[in-house]
Amino acid sequence: MANQKHLEILKSSIAQNNRCRAWNQWREENPYEKIALQEANLSQMDLQGANLQESNLEGIQLQGANLHKASLFKSLLNKADLSEANLTGARLSTASLRGAVLRGAKLNQASLRESDFSASKMSGADFSECRMIKANLCRATLSVAIFKNADLTQANFNVADISSANFEGANLMQANLCAADARGSEWLNANLQGANLQGINLQGAKLHSANLQGVNLERSNLQKASFYLANLSGANLKAVKAQWGKFPETNFREASLHESQFQEAKCQGANFQKACLSKCYFQKALLAKVDFRGAIMQDINLQDADLKSAHLGGADLRGANMILADLSSASFYSDSFGEAKHLTVDQLCQVRCIQKIQGIPEDILRQITKKSPRLVT
Repeated sequence: MANQKHLEILKSSIAQNNRCRAWNQWREENPYEKIALQEANLSQMDLQGANLQESNLEGIQLQGANLHKASLFKSLLNKADLSEANLTGARLSTASLRGAVLRGAKLNQASLRESDFSASKMSGADFSECRMIKANLCRATLSVAIFKNADLTQANFNVADISSANFEGANLMQANLCAADARGSEWLNANLQGANLQGINLQGAKLHSANLQGVNLERSNLQKASFYLANLSGANLKAVKAQWGKFPETNFREASLHESQFQEAKCQGANFQKACLSKCYFQKALLAKVDFRGAIMQDINLQDADLKSAHLGGADLRGANMILADLSSASFYSDSFGEAKHLTVDQLCQVRCIQKIQGIPEDILRQITKKSPRLVT
């Protein structure tokens, strides 16, 4: 229960309508007083600029309250209700809000460094331009939340619900998003360099121009997601599900995609230079003008894929399934990577088209002409 003396002093200060100056002055004069306002009802009240730092506010009712630029540094707000509250510019660094409710709350430009929001309910909350370095949002509900231009370096979103959330321009370097539900989320120009996204569900998400260099996306769901112009160089994409995804002009250079599934994905103009694509599935994928130079493509499935004008110089195509693939105008040579490796006549005879193909030795072309004349006529 709340300390009645503290509650009366605070309410008296609020009644003076002067940004809690009387309360703040009393706190300065009583620096060793341990503030106890747990379970108090201060809903809809004007607490703008109030000094509530290092206070016990567990279970407090602050629905719709005005806490603009309030100081809640190191305060306990576990299971507090801050629905629709105004916390713009507030100081909540190292505060504990475990299990709190902040649905629709406004936290623009708030300081939330190392704050604990684990298991909190924050659907629709606005965290735009917040400083949330090392914040803990594990198991939090953040659907439709806004994180535009927020600093979320090393933040923890493990198993969080961030479906349809907006991370445009946000910095999530080395953040933990393991097993998060990010369906339908938006990450335009977001920085996720070195982040851990293992097992994340990004189905239908938009990551246009996002920086995902070196991220761990192993066993994640990228189905129907859009990565236009994204940077996934050096990323771990082992066993991802990316069917029907959109990856035009995406950078996969030196990424690991072993056993990943890209059936019917649109990857035109993507860069897979020196990437590991062994045992990947690209059936019916759009791979026109893709750069596969130097890629490891052993046992890859390219059945019925569109490889028009693709660059395959130096690619290891040992055991690749190229049945009905369209290789017209494809190139198998390169000044920097050499001819494709382990490419057999039998493989080439199974493709749909090799018109204007470049870099295949004349003796191999003669064998193809003899075995399957339809391809070169």
